[in-house]
Amino acid sequence: MVELVRFENDCDAIIWSFRENGHSSVQSMYKTISFRGIQPVYTRAVWHINVPPRIHIFLWLMVNNKTLMRTNLAKRQKLEDLRCLYYAESETVNHLFFYCCVPTTMWRHLSDIFYKDLGADFESVARWWISNNKNVVLNTCYAALMWCTWKLRNDLCFQEKKWRSEKDLLLRLIKTLKNWQALCKAANLLELDQVVESLTARLHQPLS
Repeated sequence: MVELVRFENDCDAIIWSFRENGHSSVQSMYKTISFRGIQPVYTRAVWHINVPPRIHIFLWLMVNNKTLMRTNLAKRQKLEDLRCLYYAESETVNHLFFYCCVPTTMWRHLSDIFYKDLGADFESVARWWISNNKNVVLNTCYAALMWCTWKLRNDLCFQEKKWRSEKDLLLRLIKTLKNWQALCKAANLLELDQVVESLTARLHQPLS
Protein backbone atom coordinates (compact mmCIF):
# COMPACT_ATOMS: atom_id res chain seq x y z
CA MET A 1 0.00 0.00 0.00
CA VAL A 2 2.84 2.38 0.82
CA GLU A 3 4.49 1.76 -2.55
CA LEU A 4 1.34 3.00 -4.29
CA VAL A 5 1.53 6.42 -2.60
CA ARG A 6 2.84 9.19 -4.85
CA PHE A 7 4.28 12.24 -3.16
CA GLU A 8 3.72 15.70 -4.57
CA ASN A 9 4.89 19.18 -3.68
CA ASP A 10 1.50 20.35 -2.38
CA CYS A 11 1.11 21.43 1.22
CA ASP A 12 0.06 18.73 3.66
CA ALA A 13 -3.23 18.90 5.54
CA ILE A 14 -4.86 16.82 8.26
CA ILE A 15 -8.01 15.21 6.88
CA TRP A 16 -10.60 13.23 8.87
CA SER A 17 -11.47 10.40 6.50
CA PHE A 18 -14.68 9.40 8.30
CA ARG A 19 -16.59 12.47 7.07
CA GLU A 20 -17.04 13.76 3.54
CA ASN A 21 -15.94 17.29 4.41
CA GLY A 22 -12.75 16.07 6.10
CA HIS A 23 -13.55 17.65 9.48
CA SER A 24 -13.59 15.55 12.63
CA SER A 25 -16.58 15.32 14.96
CA VAL A 26 -17.58 13.39 18.06
CA GLN A 27 -20.55 11.88 16.22
CA SER A 28 -18.41 10.47 13.42
CA MET A 29 -15.97 9.08 15.98
CA TYR A 30 -18.83 7.36 17.80
CA LYS A 31 -20.10 5.81 14.56
CA THR A 32 -16.60 4.64 13.71
CA ILE A 33 -16.13 2.99 17.09
CA SER A 34 -19.62 1.50 17.24
CA PHE A 35 -20.16 0.46 13.63
CA ARG A 36 -16.59 0.57 12.20
CA GLY A 37 -17.65 3.61 10.23
CA ILE A 38 -20.56 1.80 8.59
CA GLN A 39 -24.14 2.66 9.52
CA PRO A 40 -26.59 -0.24 9.03
CA VAL A 41 -28.76 0.42 5.98
CA TYR A 42 -31.99 -0.32 7.85
CA THR A 43 -31.35 2.55 10.25
CA ARG A 44 -32.23 5.07 7.54
CA ALA A 45 -34.94 2.84 6.08
CA VAL A 46 -36.97 3.16 9.29
CA TRP A 47 -38.12 6.65 8.33
CA HIS A 48 -39.66 5.52 5.03
CA ILE A 49 -42.08 2.94 6.45
CA ASN A 50 -45.76 3.84 6.10
CA VAL A 51 -46.60 4.34 9.81
CA PRO A 52 -47.44 7.27 12.11
CA PRO A 53 -44.48 9.50 13.12
CA ARG A 54 -44.34 8.26 16.71
CA ILE A 55 -43.88 4.70 15.38
CA HIS A 56 -40.89 5.92 13.37
CA ILE A 57 -39.35 7.14 16.61
CA PHE A 58 -40.21 3.88 18.36
CA LEU A 59 -38.56 1.82 15.61
CA TRP A 60 -35.50 4.09 15.56
CA LEU A 61 -35.07 3.58 19.31
CA MET A 62 -35.41 -0.16 18.84
CA VAL A 63 -32.85 -0.20 16.01
CA ASN A 64 -30.36 1.56 18.28
CA ASN A 65 -31.24 -0.63 21.30
CA LYS A 66 -32.52 2.40 23.22
CA THR A 67 -35.98 1.05 24.01
CA LEU A 68 -36.54 1.02 27.77
CA MET A 69 -36.40 -2.71 28.29
CA ARG A 70 -35.65 -4.00 31.74
CA THR A 71 -32.12 -4.94 30.72
CA ASN A 72 -31.56 -1.39 29.41
CA LEU A 73 -33.09 0.14 32.53
CA ALA A 74 -30.78 -1.99 34.65
CA LYS A 75 -27.85 -0.05 33.17
CA ARG A 76 -29.20 3.12 34.80
CA GLN A 77 -30.62 1.81 38.06
CA LYS A 78 -30.70 -1.37 40.07
CA LEU A 79 -33.52 -3.72 39.08
CA GLU A 80 -34.13 -6.97 40.87
CA ASP A 81 -36.42 -8.53 38.28
CA LEU A 82 -35.24 -8.54 34.65
CA ARG A 83 -37.71 -11.14 33.45
CA CYS A 84 -39.95 -10.68 30.43
CA LEU A 85 -43.62 -10.13 31.28
CA TYR A 86 -44.65 -12.71 28.70
CA TYR A 87 -42.12 -15.40 29.51
CA ALA A 88 -39.58 -15.85 32.32
CA GLU A 89 -36.36 -14.87 30.51
CA SER A 90 -34.33 -11.67 30.50
CA GLU A 91 -36.22 -8.91 28.75
CA THR A 92 -34.06 -7.75 25.86
CA VAL A 93 -35.10 -6.24 22.52
CA ASN A 94 -34.50 -9.48 20.64
CA HIS A 95 -36.30 -11.57 23.22
CA LEU A 96 -39.39 -9.39 23.62
CA PHE A 97 -40.01 -8.81 19.91
CA PHE A 98 -38.69 -12.01 18.34
CA TYR A 99 -37.57 -14.90 20.54
CA CYS A 100 -40.36 -14.93 23.11
CA CYS A 101 -43.09 -17.52 22.53
CA VAL A 102 -45.81 -14.84 22.20
CA PRO A 103 -44.35 -12.76 19.32
CA THR A 104 -43.02 -15.95 17.71
CA THR A 105 -46.62 -17.12 17.30
CA MET A 106 -47.62 -13.75 15.85
CA TRP A 107 -44.75 -13.74 13.35
CA ARG A 108 -45.95 -17.16 12.22
CA HIS A 109 -49.40 -15.73 11.51
CA LEU A 110 -47.94 -13.00 9.29
CA SER A 111 -45.62 -15.46 7.53
CA ASP A 112 -48.61 -17.62 6.62
CA ILE A 113 -50.66 -14.64 5.42
CA PHE A 114 -47.90 -13.19 3.21
CA TYR A 115 -46.63 -16.61 2.04
CA LYS A 116 -43.09 -15.61 2.95
CA ASP A 117 -40.47 -16.79 5.37
CA LEU A 118 -40.25 -13.54 7.28
CA GLY A 119 -37.50 -14.66 9.63
CA ALA A 120 -37.26 -14.78 13.39
CA ASP A 121 -34.85 -12.02 14.39
CA PHE A 122 -34.34 -8.30 13.95
CA GLU A 123 -32.06 -8.51 10.90
CA SER A 124 -34.54 -10.76 9.10
CA VAL A 125 -37.34 -8.26 9.68
CA ALA A 126 -35.27 -5.17 8.86
CA ARG A 127 -34.21 -6.51 5.46
CA TRP A 128 -37.74 -5.93 4.16
CA TRP A 129 -37.56 -2.25 5.14
CA ILE A 130 -34.89 -1.64 2.51
CA SER A 131 -37.25 -2.67 -0.30
CA ASN A 132 -40.19 -0.74 1.14
CA ASN A 133 -41.66 0.18 -2.26
CA LYS A 134 -42.35 -3.51 -2.92
CA ASN A 135 -43.35 -4.40 0.63
CA VAL A 136 -45.32 -1.43 1.89
CA VAL A 137 -48.13 -3.41 3.54
CA LEU A 138 -45.75 -6.05 4.89
CA ASN A 139 -43.59 -3.42 6.59
CA THR A 140 -46.65 -1.67 7.99
CA CYS A 141 -47.82 -4.95 9.54
CA TYR A 142 -44.33 -5.58 10.90
CA ALA A 143 -44.23 -2.22 12.60
CA ALA A 144 -47.77 -2.61 13.93
CA LEU A 145 -46.97 -5.99 15.48
CA MET A 146 -43.87 -4.69 17.27
CA TRP A 147 -45.74 -1.60 18.45
CA CYS A 148 -48.67 -3.70 19.76
CA THR A 149 -46.26 -6.07 21.49
CA TRP A 150 -44.65 -3.10 23.24
CA LYS A 151 -47.97 -1.46 24.19
CA LEU A 152 -49.42 -4.68 25.59
CA ARG A 153 -46.22 -5.26 27.52
CA ASN A 154 -46.59 -1.80 29.08
CA ASP A 155 -50.22 -2.50 29.97
CA LEU A 156 -49.14 -5.68 31.74
CA CYS A 157 -46.43 -3.76 33.56
CA PHE A 158 -48.09 -0.46 34.49
CA GLN A 159 -51.85 -0.98 34.13
CA GLU A 160 -51.91 -4.39 35.82
CA LYS A 161 -53.65 -5.90 32.81
CA LYS A 162 -53.96 -9.68 33.10
CA TRP A 163 -52.47 -11.86 30.38
CA ARG A 164 -54.96 -14.31 28.88
CA SER A 165 -53.74 -15.54 25.52
CA GLU A 166 -52.19 -14.57 22.21
CA LYS A 167 -55.64 -13.38 21.10
CA ASP A 168 -55.13 -10.25 23.23
CA LEU A 169 -52.21 -9.29 21.02
CA LEU A 170 -53.96 -10.42 17.84
CA LEU A 171 -57.00 -8.27 18.58
CA ARG A 172 -54.80 -5.26 19.32
CA LEU A 173 -52.94 -5.79 16.04
CA ILE A 174 -56.19 -5.85 14.06
CA LYS A 175 -57.41 -2.62 15.66
CA THR A 176 -54.09 -0.90 15.02
CA LEU A 177 -54.03 -1.84 11.34
CA LYS A 178 -57.60 -0.58 10.93
CA ASN A 179 -56.58 2.74 12.48
CA TRP A 180 -53.63 2.99 10.10
CA GLN A 181 -55.72 2.42 6.99
CA ALA A 182 -55.98 6.19 6.55
CA LEU A 183 -52.22 6.28 5.92
CA CYS A 184 -52.39 3.79 3.05
CA LYS A 185 -52.49 4.75 -0.57
CA ALA A 186 -55.37 3.45 -2.64
CA ALA A 187 -53.07 0.94 -4.37
CA ASN A 188 -52.17 -0.69 -1.04
CA LEU A 189 -55.50 -0.41 0.75
CA LEU A 190 -56.96 -3.59 -0.74
CA GLU A 191 -53.98 -5.68 0.34
CA LEU A 192 -54.13 -4.26 3.86
CA ASP A 193 -57.85 -5.04 4.05
CA GLN A 194 -57.12 -8.63 3.04
CA VAL A 195 -54.51 -8.92 5.79
CA VAL A 196 -56.98 -7.59 8.38
CA GLU A 197 -59.61 -10.10 7.20
CA SER A 198 -57.13 -12.97 7.48
CA LEU A 199 -56.10 -11.91 10.99
CA THR A 200 -59.75 -11.59 12.01
CA ALA A 201 -60.42 -15.13 10.78
CA ARG A 202 -57.49 -16.40 12.85
CA LEU A 203 -58.83 -14.53 15.86
CA HIS A 204 -61.90 -16.77 15.86
CA GLN A 205 -59.92 -19.99 15.48
CA PRO A 206 -58.81 -22.17 18.43
CA LEU A 207 -55.56 -21.15 20.11
CA SER A 208 -52.41 -22.54 18.54
